[in-house]
Amino acid sequence: MQDSKGQGFELLTQPDGLADESGTAWNVQLTRLLRNTDRYAWGNWTLDPTIKVGAIGWFNPTDSQFQGAQTSIEVPISTEVSPTDWHIEQGEVKQSSVGVEFKVPYKDPTTGTEVTVGVQSKWEFGTKGSLTSSGSAYGVEYVEDPARVMLAKYDEILKIAKDYNKAAGDKIDQGFGMITRVWLTDGCVNVGSRQDKSEFSITGSVDGIAAMTGSDQSASLKGSYKSVASTDNIEKRIFPSKANEVDTKPVAYAYEFTSFAGRVIVPRWTAEVPFLNLWFDNGGSYIVNATVTYNLGAEKVTRKIRVSGGMDGQITGIPLEATDFDIRMDFTAGDTQFLRVSNPLNTWELGRGHIKLTGWWPGRTGAKWI
Repeated sequence: MQDSKGQGFELLTQPDGLADESGTAWNVQLTRLLRNTDRYAWGNWTLDPTIKVGAIGWFNPTDSQFQGAQTSIEVPISTEVSPTDWHIEQGEVKQSSVGVEFKVPYKDPTTGTEVTVGVQSKWEFGTKGSLTSSGSAYGVEYVEDPARVMLAKYDEILKIAKDYNKAAGDKIDQGFGMITRVWLTDGCVNVGSRQDKSEFSITGSVDGIAAMTGSDQSASLKGSYKSVASTDNIEKRIFPSKANEVDTKPVAYAYEFTSFAGRVIVPRWTAEVPFLNLWFDNGGSYIVNATVTYNLGAEKVTRKIRVSGGMDGQITGIPLEATDFDIRMDFTAGDTQFLRVSNPLNTWELGRGHIKLTGWWPGRTGAKWI
């Protein structure tokens, strides 16, 4: 770490910090951490400005890197401004903040005023693979009805998919689609340690660093900084990317992706969904005879399954195109329960529906989605 006096400031106060657990591979790990709070999120570790609503592309879920098709589609975009902050860490991470005094007054890009004191935030990483991501969130941009919008532009997107060998005939490969929601930030710090024992610090005005590190209580200021310092074994991605300026447009730090699977839309896509599965989980004593009917184009399909008490059973291999499910569950020597779902891909995570069956003879029975 460079000496603070060589950067034009002196430390005024003592630090405090915190720690967390371990891992590697920056965007994969960031995505995993984000999914602790939003199960469909993909991380944008590099703060790539091409990650926008309407961006067309694909990626391999094993490395979580979005591959843009160099083409975006004009789509209606809704915006919700919801200022907040986030702090996520993995591995051995200790963060501290100290006050600094600038030897020469510094014009703060965040407020436009000259300041003589500021703050330095520092992260110390104990182990290789430790990482931190923090910042001030501006809000979200999204497509209101992705399925309707994407199907309306199917021919246009199909042509793009064929240009990248991501379609066969008139069907688009699963995993090719559109970014349909982004979480935006006005200031963000993503830092990871490539080796044991490393450090990173960022210095600037109190307001600018607060917005960069997610500690701006008003969450109304844009991030900025005067300087950064680090050891050589650090991976860092910062927004704004340049010192002594603010960015007028926020950038995405996370996003959701909606995929095609032929002419079917798979919303909030996170992995390959080969077909639909419906799982009956019988936690009671009744034997249940379930009849499932659904539409497959113009055809009405009926599938049946018998699930004993304390057991479970699945109806598998249901085509992704299936819609308008009617599920009748006859509890032997008990009641009959009904559930319906019109488009299971909108509600069944990874195409898996889960129904919990309950009831002990001769008591009441129940069936609900889990």
